[in-house]
Amino acid sequence: MAGFAGGAAVRQIILATRRLGWKGLVGRTNGGMIVHLGVVLLAVGVAASESYKTDRIFTMNPGETVQVQDHTFTYSGLAADRTTRRDRTFARIVIDNGPEYQPARTRYRQQGIVVGTPSVKPGITEDLYLVLDDVPTDPAGPIRLRVIIRPLIGWIWGGGVLMALGTLLAVFPGGKRRRGTEPVGVPAIGITTGETHPEGELVTTGESDIETPPQAGPTLGWERA
Repeated sequence: MAGFAGGAAVRQIILATRRLGWKGLVGRTNGGMIVHLGVVLLAVGVAASESYKTDRIFTMNPGETVQVQDHTFTYSGLAADRTTRRDRTFARIVIDNGPEYQPARTRYRQQGIVVGTPSVKPGITEDLYLVLDDVPTDPAGPIRLRVIIRPLIGWIWGGGVLMALGTLLAVFPGGKRRRGTEPVGVPAIGITTGETHPEGELVTTGESDIETPPQAGPTLGWERA
């Protein structure tokens, strides 16, 4: 169902842009199609991110590597960042031998609460979330790391952007439709005067033919007293 609705919306958008370029997207009809396409992307993204989510928890020592699906996660060690108001401890995690990510836990001294801050690696097909669940008192001790992989999260954001864009385009009026035929004007009819015509004769005026009524001739003879 989602594929059919998305395909129909894409087809309508392609036809509109092929005829009028980007101006074909302006208007209620094609703006609504963009909104529909955004709804499809958002729905597919939500369904996939919940149905195919991977959630794993590991206890890792410094230098240890774990694998989840096609990704590797290497724990390099702990680091700390302290201010007068809070103590922040974060783990250094290398994903796929690439950049380093730093999930953290922050303790606010005055309030006495601890807040976790995940580290996120976004992507087109999936997003990776790293959550530091537990911090050891000994920096050389093991940590408890939670790895979450959620596919198609980017589709949710993309669907929201398309919905906003389609709504904006639908506000502006589109091009006016052309009429199939132009109205035909009524030709003017002229009447020639100054001549006497026999009964029933047709007079041509250049635009149309009209029939002149019979005209009476001169009166002949004597009137009786």
